[in-house]
Amino acid sequence: MSNLPEQNNSSIPRITWGQIWKNFLIVINFERGLFFTIKGLIIAPKNTIDNYLYKTRTQYVNPLRFLVFTTAIFTLLSYYMYQSGNYVTSVEFGEGVIAGMNHSKNTNDPAKIDDATKSITAQDTISDKKKKKINSVLDNVSSSMDKFTFLMIPIISAFTFLFFRKTGYNYVENLVINSFLTSVLNVFGIIMLIPIILYTTIGTIVLPVVSIGFNYYFFVKVYTVHNFWEHIKVIFSIIFSYTFLIFFMVLYMYFLMKS
Repeated sequence: MSNLPEQNNSSIPRITWGQIWKNFLIVINFERGLFFTIKGLIIAPKNTIDNYLYKTRTQYVNPLRFLVFTTAIFTLLSYYMYQSGNYVTSVEFGEGVIAGMNHSKNTNDPAKIDDATKSITAQDTISDKKKKKINSVLDNVSSSMDKFTFLMIPIISAFTFLFFRKTGYNYVENLVINSFLTSVLNVFGIIMLIPIILYTTIGTIVLPVVSIGFNYYFFVKVYTVHNFWEHIKVIFSIIFSYTFLIFFMVLYMYFLMKS
């Protein structure tokens, strides 16, 4: 005989494996919300964008919130990875190569060893100062990546609005489109930070390739690109946008070095 309370029609459902699975699906929310938005932007970006802009917005994540949320997580994880020293910076790599080349040249001539030693000793103080300055600048840039991400949105939106005006999207709608795009790229970056930490060289190559590849795919789908010239405009919009972003980053680093 059961010790369980008597059940009636007004009782809440019993907890079963089916009920747990149903609650799990509600939590990850593939029918609306975050995961539903990500899935739609990857599988059917054009349909997802048009539904959000012109039909219903209740099923989708707000693009601004989506952008802020994913950018914050990606920037935080990237900064942690930089601080933990899980990769070798280009500055350190370059210094190592140059030092190795100089060492191999000088060791072939014993007469140059003493001069080389003195030269290296004299340069150590200057090199240390430069290294500290460069590390400080890189640290500042790394912690400011969220600002560069937000700066990227109006830049790339200006180019997509210019190149694809015939599609009918106004500039503000292009801001929404590129906010969704950047948010998904952030998600890719968050997912791929683990292989980047484990396999530094491969990860740092794969992430930019995946980002640019998805950027191209996204624009082709959203702006309904068919002919050769439209594909060229997609490529130009990506190149120009990243060129402007790199320019602002270099300019920022230049002023930091001068300060």
